[in-house]
Amino acid sequence: MSIAIIGILAGVLIVSFGRTTDTARDARDKAQLASLRDAILAYGIPNNFTFPVSNPVRCNVGDSSNLGCADLAAAIPNLPRPVSGTGYYQYISNGTSFSLRASLSENSTYSVDYYPNTTINDCPSGYIDTGHGFCVMQFEARNNGSNLPVSQTGAPWVSITQTAAIAACSNLGPGYHLITNTEWMLIANDVLNVGTNWSGSAVGSGKLKIGNNGTDVAGVSYNGPDPDTGTNALATLTLANTKQIYHFSGNVYEWTNDTRETSQLPNQPEAWREINTVSWTTALPYNLVGPFNPTYATSSYGVGQVYTDNNDAIPSGNIHAFLRGGTWDNSSYAGAFALGLSTSPAYVYNYIGFRCAR
Repeated sequence: MSIAIIGILAGVLIVSFGRTTDTARDARDKAQLASLRDAILAYGIPNNFTFPVSNPVRCNVGDSSNLGCADLAAAIPNLPRPVSGTGYYQYISNGTSFSLRASLSENSTYSVDYYPNTTINDCPSGYIDTGHGFCVMQFEARNNGSNLPVSQTGAPWVSITQTAAIAACSNLGPGYHLITNTEWMLIANDVLNVGTNWSGSAVGSGKLKIGNNGTDVAGVSYNGPDPDTGTNALATLTLANTKQIYHFSGNVYEWTNDTRETSQLPNQPEAWREINTVSWTTALPYNLVGPFNPTYATSSYGVGQVYTDNNDAIPSGNIHAFLRGGTWDNSSYAGAFALGLSTSPAYVYNYIGFRCAR
């Protein structure tokens, strides 16, 4: 009898272990597709939103030959293979949009897509359709009292690490995630090209709105509460699809999911710098940081500045996490493209918050 019971328990453990392994593999496959999507966007967006075409319609990513994905393989070196080491991902693109697909455990399919100008009809409450194939919190994340982030007016959820922000967004359910740096860049470049976001009511006329940044410049910024908990016309940016996003510049810094090692950063000491004066590296190219139109890459246009940091003594293994947007006391350093590179993923402060996307 004892032997039979032991056998049954062993069988249960084997099945449980198998499911755990499948879940871990599925999670890594999803993460790989998300990273690949960002790499494809980083390549295609500066090239007039043109992406590698798949030929045939569905081509294989990550198998021995990348069958039919020659354009993608040329654009993105070292294409990943599925975590299991067998099979391949699928890539589907007509050059202006694309979809990445993975076969997960139990024969389910997971996809990561970029379909610009397609209306998303099921954005969660408090989120807006960006017009770039994903939804984003209209406000900085607030804590609902149960450690779940919500998008609404009120005090931003601050004093949270990048690691905890990633977990908080993921806890909302499938598809939810901390906004990626690439998604941030899509929004920033979108609002840059909407005339009503400029103090002169036309793109390039005056400055882009900076919001609550510790100064009071008519038509650009204001010195509000630290941080501001409501809405203000100068803290409101409009996207090309007429949706509005609040406190995207100024107010509190916001984590994005990106990180870089010290060796991958521009070799320039800690200081605020104009975006167009930084010596960008291959690991951190300009198109992941500044306006796609370099004409506007200075704070004279209200886009913000970059805090560089080649200090290899920060915690967490010399990993620098991305902080974007600027704070309530950054003055001209704040802006839609402001970027702080001097903090680790474990850094906590009362002027750092976050925003989720889906």
